[in-house]
Amino acid sequence: VIWAASLVAPLVAVHLPLSGDGGVPGALWNRDTEGAWVYFIRFDPLLQLPQFCMGIVTARAYELLRGRESRWAGRGYWLYLPGILLEVLALVRYESTYFVFLHNGLLLPLHSLVILGLALDGGILARFLSLRPLVLLGNASYSMYIFHGPLGKWIRAVGERVFSRQYTGFVVTLFYIAVVICFSTIVFKIIEEPTNRILKN
Repeated sequence: VIWAASLVAPLVAVHLPLSGDGGVPGALWNRDTEGAWVYFIRFDPLLQLPQFCMGIVTARAYELLRGRESRWAGRGYWLYLPGILLEVLALVRYESTYFVFLHNGLLLPLHSLVILGLALDGGILARFLSLRPLVLLGNASYSMYIFHGPLGKWIRAVGERVFSRQYTGFVVTLFYIAVVICFSTIVFKIIEEPTNRILKN
């Protein structure tokens, strides 16, 4: 039911069809398409509610399956490996027609399967992702989500105003990634983590 609810908005966008900037209909939207309807369908909080609910259901499933006597504890690979494989197959078969569905929940059950499997632990991938530096990056991921856009614009603006040119290429991309990771980690340690501790107390 939650999965079906996540697909209502993209179905509406494709079949009405709603248009982005330049009159691009919903069925032809891609990651670069802009416009009021595009942003509403892709980012409106109410339309993302099914994803939030799926997170709650996944957390509840984890609580039920994580007990020591559970046959799933330490065997999460039975969930996350098929989930990752099916996601990769879906993305390999990707067509722009499905962009709005991919963005709004088409793979939601597979995402949940992967997250649940990794949380239940087991296998090389789960152990690798449990390494302390990667856990720190995972904790800082919300800051990355919030700041990666503005940081990209600031770096581009500095390049244009200070050096009077636009910088592109592999080295610039690596620099951008390093800045995002460092800045987000600092924000997490200085602001987000202490604030979470205060709120929980």
